[in-house]
Amino acid sequence: MRASLIFARHGNAQDRQGATACEPSAWGLSRRGAAEACALADWLSGCGVTRLYSSDLARAVETAGVISRLNDVSVHTSSALRERSMGLFEGLSHEQLLLTRAAQGLSNEDPYQDWHGATGVETDEQVHGRVSAFLQAQSALSWEEHGATVLVTHAGVIKSFLHTVFSVTHTQRSCFKIGTGCAAEFTCRRGFPQLIGLWRNPVGL
Repeated sequence: MRASLIFARHGNAQDRQGATACEPSAWGLSRRGAAEACALADWLSGCGVTRLYSSDLARAVETAGVISRLNDVSVHTSSALRERSMGLFEGLSHEQLLLTRAAQGLSNEDPYQDWHGATGVETDEQVHGRVSAFLQAQSALSWEEHGATVLVTHAGVIKSFLHTVFSVTHTQRSCFKIGTGCAAEFTCRRGFPQLIGLWRNPVGL
């Protein structure tokens, strides 16, 4: 059993029609999301999961619940694994989001993931620091000394971790794309995370 740290994105969420674009929400999994969660849990069954943590938002909690049941491991939830804080963008409709970004001189090419230069939005470095502090606080043993530690979280959190670890600049914002129900697996080499690979969920392919 190799020691690894796995960032898993929650499964596809329920239809957002009529909902605001950027807010901590109670959206649960859609039918597709439930299928993605099952496929993710099945893949993780070969990884030797020993610890499972999840964001406390519904779509992540439901995904982690499937992983928990199929891998016989308890799940612990934390607000530290939530999506990045959106500041003044919180609660805006899609149209309001685009207008506010434009008013700040931001590109709308990737409006939900490219937050470089956005006023009041949690930066990649801040998100990385928050998640790193969470990991360090969980146990006297580091994640490198366990089997697989799984964090069920959100696209912005995974992107921030990847971009910070690999010093990816904002001009390379499409360097990593983590779809719903997909995962990024790391191991540790000389005290630093090393990417093993990205796992793509087969549901919908």
